[in-house]
Amino acid sequence: MNCLKACRHAAVLAVFFGVIVHSFSVQASTCQPFPTLALWGDYTHAKVIKMVSERLEGDWSAYLSLLENRQRMIKDLQSNGKSLTLKSKGKRYVLSGRKLAAYIRVADRRNDIVRCLADEADQAQLSNFETAAGSVKPAGGETADVEVAAVRQGRLDMEIKSQCVYGDTTFTITNQGEAWPQRSAIDIYRLDRGRSQKIHSRRLRFAAGQSVKLKVPAAKNPTGQLGLFIDAPWAQRPFKMDRTLTCN
Repeated sequence: MNCLKACRHAAVLAVFFGVIVHSFSVQASTCQPFPTLALWGDYTHAKVIKMVSERLEGDWSAYLSLLENRQRMIKDLQSNGKSLTLKSKGKRYVLSGRKLAAYIRVADRRNDIVRCLADEADQAQLSNFETAAGSVKPAGGETADVEVAAVRQGRLDMEIKSQCVYGDTTFTITNQGEAWPQRSAIDIYRLDRGRSQKIHSRRLRFAAGQSVKLKVPAAKNPTGQLGLFIDAPWAQRPFKMDRTLTCN
């Protein structure tokens, strides 16, 4: 669903199509259901989740960016006293004044619900990481040494623990500062004689005190050298490895 389609299928207004009807999603979600109007059709949690997963490779920030940019454009029209034109099913609708204000309120509510779904996706992803990583111990029950590094720059306050066990590498990243304002990437690179190749990237939004474990098996690390970078544009950080590690 691109930006124009998202708007064209948004609710044009209850004055055109009757009273807003709410349909509860069958998804196990604490988020409110989307306000449903005739122009939207069957716009549900399940369909939005599927669209983000299949068309945007799970990148909720990309979908939110489309919605928010479009909403800013519409609010600029309103501020300048202009009207909004929407087309759907061969019909053309022009919104201005109170009708445009009502449309903006409905779209704002939709965007809030999408943010809620994105937050739930973040939490589920972090939980899955924790489950998949498990404990890392070599034979005999002895735990390998853990190295700790701190990343403190601007609004970013992170702790990175790294561990090698028989060539497998585990990074445990913990947010020791405030909740992140938006989703950002944790990138892992394979290093080889001054060159770097990104082999893993996860987009997350950390809550305060939250941790995630990322494991790179020895089979995926033939050079034995890895680097990790927290790519958080809101922290205004230049690219430089936050942690490098050699596992043989």
